[in-house]
Amino acid sequence: MSILGSTVSSAPSVATLEQLRVIKALRERRMFKLICGATYSDFNAVARYSEIFAKVGAHLIDICAHPTVVSAAREGILRSGVSTEKFPAIMVSLSLDHQQDPHFRRVVLNENSCDACGVCIPVCPTNAFSIKDAKLSYQKELCYGCGSCVSLCHVDALTPTPIQAFQPAILPELWSLGARALEIHVGPNFYWLEPYLSKIREISPEPWLISVCLGSGFSSYTELIEQAQEIHNILGDWALVQVDGKPMSGFARQDALMLQALSAAQAILTTNLPLFVQVSGGINDKIRPLLDQFELKVHGAGMGSFAKKLIEPYLNNLETATQIAQNLVMSIRPS
Repeated sequence: MSILGSTVSSAPSVATLEQLRVIKALRERRMFKLICGATYSDFNAVARYSEIFAKVGAHLIDICAHPTVVSAAREGILRSGVSTEKFPAIMVSLSLDHQQDPHFRRVVLNENSCDACGVCIPVCPTNAFSIKDAKLSYQKELCYGCGSCVSLCHVDALTPTPIQAFQPAILPELWSLGARALEIHVGPNFYWLEPYLSKIREISPEPWLISVCLGSGFSSYTELIEQAQEIHNILGDWALVQVDGKPMSGFARQDALMLQALSAAQAILTTNLPLFVQVSGGINDKIRPLLDQFELKVHGAGMGSFAKKLIEPYLNNLETATQIAQNLVMSIRPS
């Protein structure tokens, strides 16, 4: 694991308890990350998801890089009642180009065009839409940009719009509030990664745990491998690479998308580089049989849309939500 500012091949003495727990789970190939979304800012829901997944042993909670959202996640973890050595690490998502990155967008509703047909309501994984007084009601803070509603809108009243969810100057504040990990989505601007990390070091010298996300937009496995090699050059042994099949995929074509993520991960693993490889984008609770079938030794998995869609109806039923979350966390463990 690479801790910003140092390269290590074993757990570093400067790491926090949360970071050490993530490292251990990666080494044991069972690291589970809940992805709330880089633009998802429903503070109550983030606190609840964090509480539920802390209870069942999740290792990372990936959230919007906003002080109030980080505070909500921390509140939920504390509310879970787990001991400090079992706290998940709070991860915040950053992007080298939020204008193009699908993780950093939110749907905008044109109320003048909308005819309140309601077709968007059942496809939204966070129930952001509802009909009130014969008009469509939209809670934008629930949106994390999956775009499932956009193609279904026959009057083009829904538009995915980039948002800037992060300012580097707030990193020290995020650390003070409990964030311990950064995920950097590189997109087409991979060549910005090294100077971007240098800028982060200047602003925030804290020992952040770093993940670099390589998305589904790579043009070839050759390019993906080259990027993984450069990540190793920049961050050293056991840097964490997240490979996205397709971000924010919900339930659509889930198994096919998961295979896309696993194929990309396999390309990196065949290099035998000393990296931790985590898959995301389309991951569901059927991942373990596929990993076993293809003998893929990935180190962890992140679930976002799939997990939230399952649990969202039960956020006020802690017992049921916890059982669902427990099954998801267990589904990635080695057989």
